[in-house]
Amino acid sequence: DTGADSVVPGPQGDTGPKGDTGAGVQGDTGIDGPPGDTGIAGAQGDTGEKGDTGTAGAKGDTGSDGAQGDTGAAGAGGGYSFRYEFDTGIVAPPGSGEIRFDNAVLSSVATIWVNDTNRDSADLDANLDQIAANDYIIILADGDNDFATFLVTSAADSGAYHTFDVTYIGSSGGFVDAENISLAPSFAGDQGDTGIDGVKGDTGSDGVKGDTGEGDTGTAGAKGDTGSDGVKGDTGEGDTGITGAKGDTGSDGVKGDTGDAGDTGITGAKGDTGEDSTVKGDTGEKGDTGEKGDTGQGIQGDTGVTGDTGDRGASGYVFEYQFSTDTTAPPASGYIEFNNAVIASVTEIYVHDTDRNSADLDLQIDDFNVGDRVKIFSEADSDFATFKITAAADSGAYHTFDVTYITSSGGFANDENIGLAPAYQGDKGDTGVTGPQGDTGEKGDTGVEGDTGADSTVQGDTGVTGTQGDAGEKGDTGSDGVKGDTGIDGNKGDTG
Repeated sequence: DTGADSVVPGPQGDTGPKGDTGAGVQGDTGIDGPPGDTGIAGAQGDTGEKGDTGTAGAKGDTGSDGAQGDTGAAGAGGGYSFRYEFDTGIVAPPGSGEIRFDNAVLSSVATIWVNDTNRDSADLDANLDQIAANDYIIILADGDNDFATFLVTSAADSGAYHTFDVTYIGSSGGFVDAENISLAPSFAGDQGDTGIDGVKGDTGSDGVKGDTGEGDTGTAGAKGDTGSDGVKGDTGEGDTGITGAKGDTGSDGVKGDTGDAGDTGITGAKGDTGEDSTVKGDTGEKGDTGEKGDTGQGIQGDTGVTGDTGDRGASGYVFEYQFSTDTTAPPASGYIEFNNAVIASVTEIYVHDTDRNSADLDLQIDDFNVGDRVKIFSEADSDFATFKITAAADSGAYHTFDVTYITSSGGFANDENIGLAPAYQGDKGDTGVTGPQGDTGEKGDTGVEGDTGADSTVQGDTGVTGTQGDAGEKGDTGSDGVKGDTGIDGNKGDTG
């Protein structure tokens, strides 16, 4: 018989071969055992890739204000303008370099006196001679935006200064004694064509009829036809009756030609000239913005207090070039040349279409026309030259201007930085309106005495038939007639 089961465990036998995986249902996961002891720390791993940038932190407090910037440098003297000082005196003459008004109230100014020498000691007599009636004068403060504008009504060279009678146009602010100012003229356009003649006035009334000519009387007209015979009177018993009265003379010949008419009346008055142009010239270009400073590295503080504004350059177009002392075309890019080394003898100016900043100015220079003025000035000092354009031509990559010299001060060195400032002349005025119809001409002078009329060749009308004549008186007894032939014997009567 089989013995009872041993309760003593025997040695563990070799592991048998792995049996096939059972197909039974997986049992529930056993309960987790207690955690094991922490293992020894491993070596530090490589640095992980940079994570995404976190959201920006709150902006720090605003830094304190920066120190106030230095006052900007005065702008270069741009535009077609001339530098003076203002003098508050109100009587002529002004001192050298000065301008005076005849009234301390700008709106009441009627006369301006301008010394021929400006504050840079340049002689501007020829430039001031260019300013005439219907031009405008603008006085500008160099240190702020104050100005005054006037219309010139008459101009006179008064020796060492010029006198301009003006009409006040407008102003802003005013000027103090010894203040630096600029005078900028604006030239009027040419006068418009004369208006069409007014309608011819009505013909003057006829002149007084001339006196009757004293020429010889024309030959008598042809004799009129003989009037028809009067009614025959009764046969008179006595003497033959008196011949009837002669018929009336025929009518006069045709009247002579009328004398010449009186002179035509005076032509009507010429129409008024067209009004001056009121179109304002183009505004000058804005000056270049200064370069931006380097950005600070710290947190940006509030913007510092703005520095004082630099002196304002005079208004107007200014184009930046360099000067070349060559005197033959073409000029190089960015350069201006004269055709003569002596400025007073210059008759042509060559201006490249590209300025020294590589800007293409072809279209702007195309706007320069005959009658405009140009000012070439140094950007480093007060030297300048002014000219009036007499002809303008686009020569391809540059423009050629025939000019008349006006005046200058100093000169220009080769490669010197210069400015070109035009002063545009206003457009030509419109043709004047047609004049009104002229007044009726005055009465013409008495006509010349007419010539004596030519002899009439037309026969006058037949005279009116004469009235019947009275019965003639009894004529004398006629002489005995011839005795008639004896009559034929009658028939013999019957016998009684």
